[in-house]
Amino acid sequence: MLVADHARTPRLADSDRVFLARTLDRMRRAVGEGGRSEQLLHGEPHPGNLLPTRGGPLVIDFETCCRGPIEFDLAHAPDDVGDRYPGADHQLLRNCRTLVLAMVTA
Repeated sequence: MLVADHARTPRLADSDRVFLARTLDRMRRAVGEGGRSEQLLHGEPHPGNLLPTRGGPLVIDFETCCRGPIEFDLAHAPDDVGDRYPGADHQLLRNCRTLVLAMVTA
């Protein structure tokens, strides 16, 4: 884990290191144990990853693709997207947003 590697993150204060490690661990468990079905996810969707085609939009840039609940991809989108997504688990979405922020911070 990047946060635990002092050599790769030498400027990270010890208190921040502990906070991030705990947050990442807690949110990873909350998302993983959420009971939602997993599917193939883009991992970091944004408009720059959509290619318009005659058959509809094509998602490109699979560098960060992964498996997980749809709420993980929704966590990268503006709040109103998740609010309008049918069937979204809003607590899981909040947990995914926290996980994404902790990952980016790390």
